[in-house]
Amino acid sequence: MYVRRNLARGYSAQDLNVGFIKKNQLEFQSKFDNVKSKFRTYEEESKTFMERWEDRSKEYIHSFIGLFEKSGVLHLLHRSQSPFMLTSGHAGKSDTEDEDEGRSKQDTRTHEPS
Repeated sequence: MYVRRNLARGYSAQDLNVGFIKKNQLEFQSKFDNVKSKFRTYEEESKTFMERWEDRSKEYIHSFIGLFEKSGVLHLLHRSQSPFMLTSGHAGKSDTEDEDEGRSKQDTRTHEPS
């Protein structure tokens, strides 16, 4: 530790009576420890980011599902219908239901026994 700290402060390996290989080994170890600590920091930051993302996504999904619950849909439909739609005379049936009924009547006519 003493040698690593003094090499980082700017002392030469010759001043500390350290060989070339040992000096490079200590510098590499210092850089490696620095990268390792940065990686841990990024790992912790990404973990908290993902936790926040997951919490927010759960909130969004819950509110989205809340829009399409049976009572929620009925409330939205009543609120968004125009007066024309309420008095159009469909008696609560959709356009597709009317078409389906018309097709089923035609199908029974064409398939009647002769």
